[in-house]
Amino acid sequence: MFVVQTLLDPFEPVDPRVDAVELRFDLHPEADPDEVRRHHRKPVIACVRRAVDGGRFAGTEGERARLFGAGSAADFVDVEVDAHPEIAPPGPQRITSFHDCSRVPDDLDAIFERCLLRGGRMVKIAATPGSAGEAFRLLDLPLAGIGMGPHGAFTRVLAPLTYCARAPVAPGMPTPADLFDVFRIRRLGPKPALYGVVGDPVDHSRSPNLHNRALERDAIDAVYLRFRVDRLGAFWPAFLAHGGRGLSVTAPLKVEAARLSTSPSREVTECGAANTLLADGRAFNTDYLAFLDLVPGGLGGALVMGAGGAARAAVAALRKLGYRPLVWCRRAEQAAALGAPFAPSPTPLPLVVNTTPVDPPDAPFVVDLRYGPGVPAPRRGIDGLAFLGAQACHQYRIFHGREL
Repeated sequence: MFVVQTLLDPFEPVDPRVDAVELRFDLHPEADPDEVRRHHRKPVIACVRRAVDGGRFAGTEGERARLFGAGSAADFVDVEVDAHPEIAPPGPQRITSFHDCSRVPDDLDAIFERCLLRGGRMVKIAATPGSAGEAFRLLDLPLAGIGMGPHGAFTRVLAPLTYCARAPVAPGMPTPADLFDVFRIRRLGPKPALYGVVGDPVDHSRSPNLHNRALERDAIDAVYLRFRVDRLGAFWPAFLAHGGRGLSVTAPLKVEAARLSTSPSREVTECGAANTLLADGRAFNTDYLAFLDLVPGGLGGALVMGAGGAARAAVAALRKLGYRPLVWCRRAEQAAALGAPFAPSPTPLPLVVNTTPVDPPDAPFVVDLRYGPGVPAPRRGIDGLAFLGAQACHQYRIFHGREL
């Protein structure tokens, strides 16, 4: 894998593990490639990205050619396939590229062939998928392409030519730490097994940190990714066709995952929701198992905030633990679908389980599934990271037969 760090500033810190740096003359028109190379001791890729390709250059091709002339001291120049053949200076090796910031074109293979015919050391195809399932089309190219935007972010971990930056220069671009430390790209084989967390939103998920660290420890050639998906049934076949082995399922897909399963576990049947789905059709609910691990048994009332997949698991587990759960949600019929009485307000009870984005009321024991910046931990009870770790332990065992 050839990894390029795009420079936000020509002399910013560069991760020593990257193979080259990208100097964007549309961002830094006065930069000197020789100085940048000497400073970083890395090969320099020069480009002048047009606005239509996601850059900031809005001038004429003649003006762009003059900027490219300043890139003659670079090691590579990145030039779009539809640019005039003489726009780039002689000398640097050429990367022939194609960008589509609005879609994934139907004729990807023809575009790739056009890039090959233009010549050059490397070909780069970058397009913007409308779904994670569509993003897999970019990975099917002879030299896998890059998916821009939130639906294609995972392709940046798998493409043989990929880009990173200290802060996103293009939608979905990872940091060097993401690529090397979280996703371990240098230690993956050419066809690693795929696992991941699927849902919408999913960018905040800490699950890749937990699972990839354990995959590294256990020397398993697999990678755990984030997939932004709003319809699991449309994504699932493409995931399986590209080496998918298992998914952690989050909102709003847990009920759909249970329906998609051909071999649901007992707790999935009881909850009507699954958060763990395997390629062989089995499904499990490790939220349910984590509630059993973390919540003390009791005989009193319990308040469950929310009516989604995690709330379904909470209601089922709390009943098994001896509680009488009430459900606070937008509509009484949602609580009825969970088989629990409706709570018109989030009145604190001896136990509160929060599966919503809002703050829970104070109670003797609170399980708050939220985590992230600005989310306070409950004064008494379990916070979201502890809960995530508990359910992830069960998931990893289901995926790999080993302890997290």
